[in-house]
Amino acid sequence: EAALALATFGTAATGATGALFDLLRRNDDHDAVLRHAAVLALAECAGRDALLERTGDAAIAVRRGALLALARRLDAEVARFLRDGDVTLRADAARAIYEGPIQPAMRELAKLCYDETADDAAIDWRAINACRLLGETEYGEALVQVAARKQHPAATRREALAVLAEWQAPHGQCRVTGNWRPCTHENAHVVAQCLTPVAVELLGDGDVAAATVRAIVQLELKTLAPNLQQLVGDGKAADDVRVAALDALATLQSELLQPTLAGIGADAPVPLRKRAVALLQHSAPEQAVPVLATLLANASLGEQQAAFEALGGLQHASATALLRTWLQRLERDDVPAALRLDLVLAAEKHAELAPLLAARSDAAAKLGAVQPYADCLEGGDSKAGRAVFFDHEATRCTRCHTLGGNGGNAGPVLDGIGKKLTRQQLLEALITPSLRIAEGFGTVTIELDDATAHTGVVTKDQDGSVTLVPVSGEPVTVPQSRIRSRTPNAASAMPPMGGPLSKTQIRDLLEFLGKQQKGD
Repeated sequence: EAALALATFGTAATGATGALFDLLRRNDDHDAVLRHAAVLALAECAGRDALLERTGDAAIAVRRGALLALARRLDAEVARFLRDGDVTLRADAARAIYEGPIQPAMRELAKLCYDETADDAAIDWRAINACRLLGETEYGEALVQVAARKQHPAATRREALAVLAEWQAPHGQCRVTGNWRPCTHENAHVVAQCLTPVAVELLGDGDVAAATVRAIVQLELKTLAPNLQQLVGDGKAADDVRVAALDALATLQSELLQPTLAGIGADAPVPLRKRAVALLQHSAPEQAVPVLATLLANASLGEQQAAFEALGGLQHASATALLRTWLQRLERDDVPAALRLDLVLAAEKHAELAPLLAARSDAAAKLGAVQPYADCLEGGDSKAGRAVFFDHEATRCTRCHTLGGNGGNAGPVLDGIGKKLTRQQLLEALITPSLRIAEGFGTVTIELDDATAHTGVVTKDQDGSVTLVPVSGEPVTVPQSRIRSRTPNAASAMPPMGGPLSKTQIRDLLEFLGKQQKGD
């Protein structure tokens, strides 16, 4: 209030300015509210010369007050603080210039990109994006220098490369604030040419290699395709970088893509082999199959399952032959349980394998209703199974069952069910629920005096009425006086899940239920 009062009464008085700066000196940046009030007052009443005079004051709090007052006036002299000895003042100056914006000072901010010594990230990032806003060729070239300087933090160098990547077609959204702040870049091809020789070295720098690959793609630097090919084959490079380089060859439609894919062998990392398969599936399926074979031999479970899925989609003789080999292994019981369903589902997409599958299916059917689902016992996805349990509209297990305090009461509570029942017992409960009905959850058919009937689990039988829950999960209450007959049923209220759910969904649901270990 004192600061605002000084501003009100002292617009023309020299004493007001001095008093405000004395206030800032005593406050020493401790009270941000008081500092803000003083800055507002200085911006209103102080003469420009008086503010500039304080830019060399020994006290940081006084210099900050002058800086912020000048910033409120959008005065270009704020730029002199970009070289201040205090990093917080440099950051305040960079923020004021960039976000004001103080357009006459923007070039001074951009010139910080020529410094060989890194500054605070908040400063350097705004300097980089000031270059972006200015858009002139010289500032693009400055960003190339930033990207190449290893003494700068990796994040700063990656930001410079990200800005360079969109130099030909800059997005309208500000990369610092997120506000809409479109800009244009003339002679963008000159900046791209400037980056090209530097990018060769940057591809070998793990800190910025991936960002360099993205820039090469967006700037369409096709002459660097041989360097990308070399990076794909570099066993010392990170997996994600090698995959990015492979994708870049595909995006650039390089003639080197096919020979690069052909050179990815069984010793290549799994992510690279998986990406190679995805690219080969349509262009050269005969080359994709050997890569898939190596994934099946030594990859993780999820990757092996994905490999079988890819083989199912590859309508090529070599894919059929590989699946036939695996089906023969299945007959010898030489396929991990978690992969059996994936193998069968892939083979079902190849008509030539139908006789082998039919023979196996017929043999399983003779062993009972549950045996055709034996391949569902292992290999499921618990997260997908949770979605089946809670969200699948055709089944909606929570209509009748409670888990974790949520659900209905027409079926047993399933907390800890994975500890009470084996996977085989859970599968039997899903496929043939009537063979084993939990005590107290048998169904009853109630016939009323008007000949209508209701079938479900009785959940309440008192106070002159009976409440039962049918398969739909919606309770039905009828007066006892209207009941003509009550007949216990041998069948479970739960329908067999083999109809509404696919085998993959049953497998996922089994995995989810099997993990329910907590509870009574």
